Amino acid sequence: MRDLPRDNTTSQYVSYAKVLEAFPSGKVDERYTRILESAKIFIQRMGYSEHVICNEILLKKAVLGYFSDIQRLKIFHGIDRVSPIKILAYETQWLLKRKPLQIKDSSEQKCTYCNEQFAYTEIMCFFHNHEGNKGIKALEDKNLKSFTDTLFYYLKYQDIKAQSLELMLESFLGGRHYQYLLSEDIKLHSPTCADELKEFPQETVEEQYARLLGSARTFIQDMDYKEKSYSEHVICNETLLMKVVSEYFSDILRLKRSYEIDKISLVRILSYKIHWILRRKPLQIKDTNDSKYSYCNEQFAFSEIMYFFHKDEGNKGIKALGNKNLKFFTDTLFYHLKYRNVDVQTLGLMLLSFLGGRHYQHLLPEEFGN
Repeated sequence: MRDLPRDNTTSQYVSYAKVLEAFPSGKVDERYTRILESAKIFIQRMGYSEHVICNEILLKKAVLGYFSDIQRLKIFHGIDRVSPIKILAYETQWLLKRKPLQIKDSSEQKCTYCNEQFAYTEIMCFFHNHEGNKGIKALEDKNLKSFTDTLFYYLKYQDIKAQSLELMLESFLGGRHYQYLLSEDIKLHSPTCADELKEFPQETVEEQYARLLGSARTFIQDMDYKEKSYSEHVICNETLLMKVVSEYFSDILRLKRSYEIDKISLVRILSYKIHWILRRKPLQIKDTNDSKYSYCNEQFAFSEIMYFFHKDEGNKGIKALGNKNLKFFTDTLFYHLKYRNVDVQTLGLMLLSFLGGRHYQHLLPEEFGN
């Protein structure tokens, strides 16, 4: 790896010199070799050997791109080690950007998404890494199909960013922890099951508006207990809130017409709702420069998501979401709401990942809870 091939594009490798120096000798080669071996095994198991090869130059570029990002991440955040989730997220981003698996026969259709299939396989291996065959079987359960189908669709058609992948991975693990913490007497209830098939509520825009206005006012009242005088400084602007409702309502209707479908999942509905709350920001700060109110809309969106997660488990669900094992997930989610341009597709994948993690944990024996 350190003796990079030289051609008329040699200059593009100059920026990688410091990257190679920043990591221990053999570290870059080790990752390159591991991914190369995984790619070869994937090609063989998929029956692609006659049609697909792993282009080693493109794989080297993917690995170097990954290490460049990791180095910048370490410098920016002042850290020495990066979590396995960040590693997989950035690795997947660069595999999909460089697409090292190349199709030899241009007429072979089944191999069209071989790079996306490879990335998907790597993510699935990460999920069931500690559970072996039982984990593989759990991931194939019908209750996880909506999650796995959405993930593969996302890998194929969306602009993949490491931050979005990281949120998805954290959400899956967060869902596992949440399910593990709940008592066995609570029956798993998830929109990836029965609710997934429920129709978009046949309510008028006004009825939807009244529902969300009630949620906003309840949120402000609840925040008064945490931050005294919160309601004195933050109000819900009803004009902006009506725009939130009418625009997400319009998006849902366009979605139904575009795909000629009658039923819209609750996950998708919430995704559009959160998207428009973050765009229109209906909660307005009246008269203060106190920074503690700066993210009131993101807090409101976060509370709507948390309610969606625990609404069927009540206080036990609230307690579980407050557990220290879910803190990194909830912190990551709130960070994304505050600082990332969170699109509808990313929100939908995040919600399904959490629910997928719940189902996965629900299907596994108790000893796999940790």
